[in-house]
Parts: sequence; structure tokens; C-alpha cells
Amino acid sequence: MQSIEPEKIAELEKKINCEFSDKELLKRALTRKAFALEIFQKSYKKEVLKFHQEVFCVLGDAIIGATLCDLLIQKGIETKGDITKTKNLLENQGTLVKIGHSINLPDYIITNDGEISTRVVEGNKAIAESLEAIIAAVYYDKDFIFAKEVVAFLFKDEL
Repeated sequence: MQSIEPEKIAELEKKINCEFSDKELLKRALTRKAFALEIFQKSYKKEVLKFHQEVFCVLGDAIIGATLCDLLIQKGIETKGDITKTKNLLENQGTLVKIGHSINLPDYIITNDGEISTRVVEGNKAIAESLEAIIAAVYYDKDFIFAKEVVAFLFKDEL
């Protein structure tokens, strides 16, 4: 089993340019469902849902998409087709994984021994989902504007 030390949380906060008031939100964003299920296997499903990243991934994906649309419009891209095409290129799994590796995200993902031994946390899906979940955690800890700033910071080399 794996957890994350406060020093590693602080290290990741620096890399994403966001210090969390509620560190538990960031821990949840980093926690894979397999870990939560193993820890809380005797709990009710609703309780388990509070301790892993799955729902955060959905919200983070939406925030990333909205932010990229806004940034592209600000850059002067004005047609629906061009915005959609460029946004889709930017928010695809490959780009999310590239950004995730740039901040060494696999080093921070919390999962169980099974996923560690099968190297799931090094896989593209786990990295992309964790990055999306982090953006949702920023939104809940701060607000939408701050989450947009973090997205802009993380995607700066891609835009």
C-alpha cells in the first residue's frame, strides 16, 4: 500500500503553482480507485467514493476544456471548427501525459501494490486522469479562476 508524505505534497504544489488550503483535496485527486477500494473494502460504496479521484476526473476534464477554449479565443482563434480542432489536440491523452511527465506525476499517484507491480501508474490513462483530477481539486480548494490559471500554467508550453 502507498500513501503520500507532506513533503511530496508540497513538492507537487510547487510544480503546479498552487498551494492547497485543504491538502486532502489534492490527496483525493492523486488517489486511484483501486487504493480506496482496498482501504475501505468493508465500507459502503458511498463512503469509498469520497476517497478517490474518479469523479474529480470528470470535472477536471471539463475545466481543462473550457479553459483551453477561452485561451484559444484570447489567442485570436475565432472559428468554431478551429477552436474545436485545436482544443481537441491540446486536451488529448497524449498532451495530458506529456504534461504529467513534465511534473513527474507518476511519482505522486497513490495506489495499491497491485497497480504498482503492474505499473498502472506509469500508464497513460492513470497519468491523464490524475492530472484532470488535480485541476478539479484546485477548483474545489480555490475557485474556477484559479483553476484556469493552473491550467494555463501547465499548458503554457503547448499553446
